[in-house]
Amino acid sequence: MQENGPVSYIEVLLSSGDFADLLNRFDSMKEIVAQDVVLMENIKKKRNEIESKKQTLEKKQAELVSLQGSVRNKKEAIETKAQAKQQLLADISKQKSVYEQALNELEQTSREIEQAIRRLQSPDSPGTISRGKGAMSWPTAGPISSYFGYRTHPVFGTKKLHSGLDIAASHGQTVVAAADGVVIMSGWYGGYGKAVVIDHGGGISTLYGHHSSLLVSVGQKVRRGQAIAKVGSTGVSTGPHTTSLMDLAVYRLLALQSVNAVL
Repeated sequence: MQENGPVSYIEVLLSSGDFADLLNRFDSMKEIVAQDVVLMENIKKKRNEIESKKQTLEKKQAELVSLQGSVRNKKEAIETKAQAKQQLLADISKQKSVYEQALNELEQTSREIEQAIRRLQSPDSPGTISRGKGAMSWPTAGPISSYFGYRTHPVFGTKKLHSGLDIAASHGQTVVAAADGVVIMSGWYGGYGKAVVIDHGGGISTLYGHHSSLLVSVGQKVRRGQAIAKVGSTGVSTGPHTTSLMDLAVYRLLALQSVNAVL
């Protein structure tokens, strides 16, 4: 009935045989119209529900696309960080190899200098240093950045003997002789870079390394406090500083207490 529209309803009424039939058909038509109204309302309601669900699905789809993009970005970020970490590990491994090679070079240089000092020292000459506080000058102003003794590298974990005192100072700062003596070495000495060794007599000598420039030459007599070099970062060094070493009875086993005894 509904598919043919209002005309169908009229045709039904006009085709009535008599007035009683007309009334019967009219009552039936009212029921049919009421059913059609309910059906249309249900269809409209279902259509609204479908539209609402469609919008919800579209919203969830958009959220899913956004989430997929976020996941993809996070994945790329994680991959980038992983690559950076691998590169860092490779760099650290390379640096460790270079660091160990530099330390080995420094130790070899130290042994060679030790042997040279023993050959060049004047064991029979009277010492210029007497034990007791104030017998030697501090080589240059600045805090101690590395003490004598075994030390462990903070990144590589390598444990090596540091046979001197590193004093952090500004580049170009003056370095002075710790006590009177004679310069027995002055020049470039491997891991110590530009270095000076002073013989103080009595089997005691001092080494000053990693300088930017040297102010004394071999054979020159120097006085305590006299300028002998300028702070630098030559040789195996991580920054401007001077290394102070003392040669006592056993050069490489010099303890900090022994240094304090004559400073």
